[in-house]
Amino acid sequence: MLATLHFEDGDLQVDFSSPTSIAIAMGFNDAPQPRAFGLSKASQSPFSTPTFTTEVRQGGAINCMQLTIWPHGNGTHTETMGHLLENPPSIGLLTPQPQVAIILSVSPEKLSDTTDSYPEPASPEDSIISLNLLRKAFDQREATSPHRPTALIIRTLPNDAHHKQQRDYSNTNPTYLSNEAMHWIRHELHIEHLLLDLPSVDRENDHGMLSNHRIYWDIPTHKTVAADDNTRTHCTITEMILVPDGLPDGLYILALQFPALLTDATPSRPLLYPIVG
Repeated sequence: MLATLHFEDGDLQVDFSSPTSIAIAMGFNDAPQPRAFGLSKASQSPFSTPTFTTEVRQGGAINCMQLTIWPHGNGTHTETMGHLLENPPSIGLLTPQPQVAIILSVSPEKLSDTTDSYPEPASPEDSIISLNLLRKAFDQREATSPHRPTALIIRTLPNDAHHKQQRDYSNTNPTYLSNEAMHWIRHELHIEHLLLDLPSVDRENDHGMLSNHRIYWDIPTHKTVAADDNTRTHCTITEMILVPDGLPDGLYILALQFPALLTDATPSRPLLYPIVG
């Protein structure tokens, strides 16, 4: 099922018959699932009374489960700038169009081994994705195509699928982006949809500054109300993805899928389609 998509910098032929999901399938209760920030695991439970249940294995006629999910801490999720605002724009009102996306694979390095920065309480021993790592990976791929990606997908190495599908990142200070890397993503690449296989673009504990989120969405420090002329309301960040090893670095077409929930973030399923020809 081939289609030709028209972009400002040229046409691309896409194979819509073979999508690859880069979401981690979410389990519930005791099923394996990744989580972060000390939030409880995603869970599901039936409605029950002494004479009635909505779970078939307990004798009910149907399954009808209540789901309890912390989108920011339970698996693959997409968030808007509403993550930081008093009156958040709802992700469920967004309708992202197909995007030209680029996968870049990087091996994180210590903050002390770079000239990059991140505000206190960052430590020299912190594991980060630096500007140099991203720029080097991008330059190797960009030379092969004239098309400008509007979505960036970051795969960290080693790409241990089993580990990423069930890791509890809480209190482990996982890898995050340097401020210089985020400035480059925002102001040089002009990325509108950022996806990565980490629980956050920011340090797990940064005293609530969330400097990278703010750089990406053009929200000044400490501000909880967006400027009226902010043009980044359609831009998203998707965290805790899993990019299969079978997808090489390079360009794809991205389709972001998420439910129409009027909130700042929601579980999501990003799909990647191969570009042919």
